[in-house]
Amino acid sequence: MNYKKITALLSAIFIMGGTLQTVQTKNIINTAFAEESEPAVLEFTAVGQTIPIKLTNPDNTTVTWKSDNENIAVVDQSGNVTSKAVGTCNVYAIAGTQVLTLKVVVKEESQETAKPDEPVTVTLNEIKLDHANNTALPSFNGADTKEAKWTSSDTKVATVDETGKITAVGKGNCTVTAVLGNTTYIIPIVSDYDPAEDSLPEIQEQFVNSFTLTNEKPTRKITTQAEGLTWSSSDENIATVDQSGTVTAVNTGNCRIYAENNTVRYYFEVTSQYDPNYVPETNFIGTIELSNSQKSQQINLSNVEDISSVVWKSLDENIAVIDENGIVTAVNSGTCTVTATVGDTTYPIKIVSTYKPEEEKPAEIQEFEIKGIGNTLQLTSPENNVEWISLDVNTVTVDEKGLVTSVGAGETEILVKSANSVTTVKIKVTVEKLAGDANLDGNVTVSESVRILQYLANSAKYPLEGIALENADAYGGNDGITGKDAAAIQLYDAGAIDKLPLIE
Repeated sequence: MNYKKITALLSAIFIMGGTLQTVQTKNIINTAFAEESEPAVLEFTAVGQTIPIKLTNPDNTTVTWKSDNENIAVVDQSGNVTSKAVGTCNVYAIAGTQVLTLKVVVKEESQETAKPDEPVTVTLNEIKLDHANNTALPSFNGADTKEAKWTSSDTKVATVDETGKITAVGKGNCTVTAVLGNTTYIIPIVSDYDPAEDSLPEIQEQFVNSFTLTNEKPTRKITTQAEGLTWSSSDENIATVDQSGTVTAVNTGNCRIYAENNTVRYYFEVTSQYDPNYVPETNFIGTIELSNSQKSQQINLSNVEDISSVVWKSLDENIAVIDENGIVTAVNSGTCTVTATVGDTTYPIKIVSTYKPEEEKPAEIQEFEIKGIGNTLQLTSPENNVEWISLDVNTVTVDEKGLVTSVGAGETEILVKSANSVTTVKIKVTVEKLAGDANLDGNVTVSESVRILQYLANSAKYPLEGIALENADAYGGNDGITGKDAAAIQLYDAGAIDKLPLIE
C-alpha cells in the first residue's frame, strides 16, 4: 500500500513516561501531497501505554480517528492511541479529503529491562538580535520552562536570566543553553547589537505631507532635493517604497513612509484605499447561485479554448472556494466574487450562496456482507485514482482495484480516498455452521477433504478452530476429526451421498 503524507509540517507531541518528545509529522489540513515510502511511526515499549497525538489544525476541520487493527492498538476521537497487544498496525487521521497515516509498533519490554531515558539534545531555530530588537524570549512548544537552567556561552555577546529572557550585549555569535530534565536545548544567537549606537544623537523626525493611494493610482513617486536618503515603510503590508522614493500600495490601511539621513527622518502619512481584490465590472460574466441542494458548480468560459491557462481565485474563501478546474463550492451563506484570470484579463463571477453547513446531511454509508472466508467483493467508485484502505486486515483485505477478500469473521470499514473526498464502506463477514465446510468459504468441495487431512497430519501448522472445527466433523456425530470425515466429504463431492454429516 502506498502511504501519502502531506507536505506542510506540524508538531505532533507525544507524551509518555513524563518525557516530552517532539516528532515531525505532516499537516493534514493542507491539500498538497508528496509520495513518501513510509508513514510516521509511534513506538510503544509495553502493552497498555497511551500516547496522545496533538495535530495543528488552524481551520478547525473535523478529524476522525480510526485504527486498522484494534487488537494491536485503539484510538479514541481525541487522538489518544493505546497499545493492546504486541504487533504492528496503522492509525489513520481523516480530515476532509486528507488521510494521515501513523504506523504503530508495540514491543514487549518489561519495566525491569526498560532502558532509562537517555539525554536528548535539541537545536532550536536561530535568534537574531539587533539594536531595534535586542531581547528575545524563546518558547519550547508549550513545555514548562520554569525549572530550566539557562546559560550563555559568551556573556559579552548576549546574556540570559532565570526566566529565559535573552538580551543582546554586543556584536557576535554565541549559544544560549536551557537544560530541562534530560533534554538540553541549544539556541544559536546572532547579534548585530552595537552598544555604541546608544550614545548616538537622537534622530529628529519631521513631517512633510500626506497623500492617498487608490486602485486607479496605486503608486506615487516622491521627489526631493535631499541626497543620500534611505527609504523605508512602517508597514509593508500597506505600502512599500523603493530606494528611488516610489511608493506602491499593497493593501487598504494607513502607514508612514520614511526618508532619513544621519540627522533627520522625514516622514509622509499614507492613506491607502487600494483593494488587491478589486475587479473592474467591465468583464463581469454573471452570477452563480449555490445551495445545500447544489453545493458545487463548474464554471465554463466559452471564449477560452485552453482551460488549463486560467488562474482561478475566490475573493472570500469563507463563502466559497474554487479549484484549478473552475469548480466552485459553497462553504457558507453569503455573497462573494470568484475571478478567472487569462493572461492580463480578469473575469469576475458573482457567487450568491444560501448554503448552510449545519443543514448538510451526512452521506449514507454503504454496507455489504460477505458470506464465508476467502470470498471476494468488488467495490467501485465514480471517481478516478482512488486509494482503498482496510481498517482491519484480519477481517478483510482490499487491493488497489477495490477487490475485497474476506479473511476472518467480523465487521470493519474500507476507506475510499480520492482527490475530492474520503468515504467509508462497511463490510461484514459472516461464517455459518455447515457440515463439511472446513475452510469456511460457504461451500463443501473436495478442498475441505484436503484441509482435514492437512490438519490430521500437522495440526500446529494447519489448525482448525471454532466453527471450522465443528464443520470439519462430517462423519458421525461429535466423534472428533478423523480420516472418515475427509472420506465423507469426498463421497458428498462425488454425489454418492446427498447430505452431511454422514451417519451410518
